[in-house]
Amino acid sequence: YRTQEVYLLNPGKRSFMRRSIGQAGSAGSGHPSREAPSADPCAGQQGLICKSLGTENVHGRKAAKWLLTRQGGEAGDEMTLWLDYERHTPLKQVMPNGVTMSLRLLGKETVNRRQTEKWEMTVTGTGDSSNVSYQWYDAELGANVREEQTGVYSRELLDIKTGSQPGYLFNVPDDFTELKPGEGDTQQR
Repeated sequence: YRTQEVYLLNPGKRSFMRRSIGQAGSAGSGHPSREAPSADPCAGQQGLICKSLGTENVHGRKAAKWLLTRQGGEAGDEMTLWLDYERHTPLKQVMPNGVTMSLRLLGKETVNRRQTEKWEMTVTGTGDSSNVSYQWYDAELGANVREEQTGVYSRELLDIKTGSQPGYLFNVPDDFTELKPGEGDTQQR
């Protein structure tokens, strides 16, 4: 926590990637990001160009709309992103292939004695395909404490206890190789 870094570990490949808290906010659900709402989503991302497209409402929440293009990319290789003004989290994304992801706040719920926000994520593919999943975000922890997609997966954190932890818990094993962004596929663990 003191270093403001997140480690993304891939145990199968014995590799890891180090990211600042701000960079990690866009990974996974994006909820943990604590950047200012007006921040450029391309800041710190090499090879991306962001163009502000103003503000719009997404599921009743004010969002900054951005057009992201790769430097030297081809026409149509663009992503549109709507970032929540309050949290700077992605509320909606439209990928170059037409796949759309959107998050909608459903309300507050208690999960394992923790106050959370329940979010619905809808991913719509090209054609008629779509799926819906749910995330229970704990603002105090800055993390999802439960995630599920009915009939596909369910995961949650149990017996959460906050407080100081011994530093050795955050040491990456010596036989893991550090990858720089773009060098490999890591899975968040």
